[in-house]
Amino acid sequence: MSSNRTRSHEIIALAAKKAKTLPIAESGLWFHQDLRDNFYYAAHLYEAVNSKGLTEFIGDKEGRDLACELFLQVLRLQDRDPSSSTYGHWPLFVEPDPADSKPSTLPVELMGCLIAFLYNKNKEVMPEPLTHEMGESLKHIYQSKLYDQGLENFSHHEAKLTSLKILIAERFQDEVLLQEGKEQAVTLLRHIRQYGMKEYGSLPWLWHWIQAFTCVWETTKREDIKLITAEMLEYLWRERALFYLKGAWAGPHSRVLPHDVPRDNYNLHDYIQFGDFAAPVSISRLEGSGLFTYQVTDSVYTLAVNHSAAREVKKSVPASYLNGIPTESLHIYTYLSEQYALGGMYEYMEEYLNEQYRWDISWPLDAVAGYGANQMFFFHPGKGYVEGDVRHPNRYSEILLHSNVVCALYVVPDGGIQSLVGCLPLGQWLFEEHLGFGEVGETFVYFQLMHPFTTLSQEDRIAVASTFTGVHSVVIEIMTKADALAIGIITLEEFKAKMSDQQAGWIEHERGIAIRSAQVHYTSTSSRKESFLLEAEVKLERISSVRRRQINNKEIDFEAYGSGL
Repeated sequence: MSSNRTRSHEIIALAAKKAKTLPIAESGLWFHQDLRDNFYYAAHLYEAVNSKGLTEFIGDKEGRDLACELFLQVLRLQDRDPSSSTYGHWPLFVEPDPADSKPSTLPVELMGCLIAFLYNKNKEVMPEPLTHEMGESLKHIYQSKLYDQGLENFSHHEAKLTSLKILIAERFQDEVLLQEGKEQAVTLLRHIRQYGMKEYGSLPWLWHWIQAFTCVWETTKREDIKLITAEMLEYLWRERALFYLKGAWAGPHSRVLPHDVPRDNYNLHDYIQFGDFAAPVSISRLEGSGLFTYQVTDSVYTLAVNHSAAREVKKSVPASYLNGIPTESLHIYTYLSEQYALGGMYEYMEEYLNEQYRWDISWPLDAVAGYGANQMFFFHPGKGYVEGDVRHPNRYSEILLHSNVVCALYVVPDGGIQSLVGCLPLGQWLFEEHLGFGEVGETFVYFQLMHPFTTLSQEDRIAVASTFTGVHSVVIEIMTKADALAIGIITLEEFKAKMSDQQAGWIEHERGIAIRSAQVHYTSTSSRKESFLLEAEVKLERISSVRRRQINNKEIDFEAYGSGL
């Protein structure tokens, strides 16, 4: 297997080659939708032409000049008016005439950390105009005090501003500010160790935590700061490793972006650190991916790549705070093996832009053909949903999760979208009116829907739609081919023959005017013959509470769900 540094060089080269082919707009920029992307690609192109490990770029004066010019274009868009309410900030969206662009509070959070990191690393070798502009940008950040915010939600915003505070304080030798930033970092780490991360499974945001504190780790000359950032990065990378399966992030996400559904694509950092899946050939989101020298510890690496023994992850995370103390918890269940992972969040939460991704089955990236979907899931569409965007669920569902079984109930009131949406990886599939039988990688997977469904084969997935009124339900069972062989199954046809009689049961009970219960029960095919029961109370045509959530006649015990790693 290649080394960490070799893989980072691969990502730098991939980004640099793309940068050199990007068309430049009249504004002098590559990107207008997100100013930061110009900075990220310029940083990788500059790194490529100045890296001894990338011989193909040595002496590339044209590439170096291009990177410097894009850097300058971005840096000079900073609001440097001390009387402005957005002093120190950059625009996010760039107008055709960049001078008309309105500053946003978002870009400086991560980009400011990267500017401090790159300035410290390259100030002796950068051309004087670039050294000057980076220095000016840092000076205006320092003078603006935009980083001067406390901790309230323990979010990625606060993590990045804490890192920026430390970087700026050390750059300008402000000991009081540095101590304040250090104390905030200690408080952040203590909090997430004790309670877990509210931004569970959110790759855009987790990577922002990681990159911001990596900038500090790479830059600081203070041993006490180095120690706390090393501890922070150990925690963050262990969080990533806990849900990692060969390029995939298993289980639920508080926020998921289109490029990570129905395939995990934002994994450049994973490739550099773990390297156990094929090298990416395209970039969905770059940021500072290839710029760092930090390497995860051996224990984190082993946790990420060693799935010879399957593991269950049961965690609670904060849902809300009062005075910095969680007032409500959410519960994550995830099962990971070498061949697949299954996991989700028991509770629905309307997260930012309703981008919660509640549950799925994930396969390693190398288990699916080409660049197709590596996720399987069903959901009822909610706020923000548009056809083709398989995100944005609603609250009208309850689930039961186990190592190889998912049971889900949906009760939709009148006026809601009357269809269930599903996504399957390509694989090999056989379908009947209510049933599906699949062979994906080293697994067989079966699903049964309460109502009939239709499928549509697409380039990267099979889309499923199932119309209904009132109550709907899904049951999924997955098994490895080794487990299937143990019960005499070798082929997909044999799996279908075995599972065709494996029917889930659905029951509805009237419990009074406008009150009833809906129930799904199932017994697995595996040699253990485990039983599953999910029953919800329905009031006014929507689920009001879960009456029973049982595996082998025992209720799920959320007291067993810890908050730490």
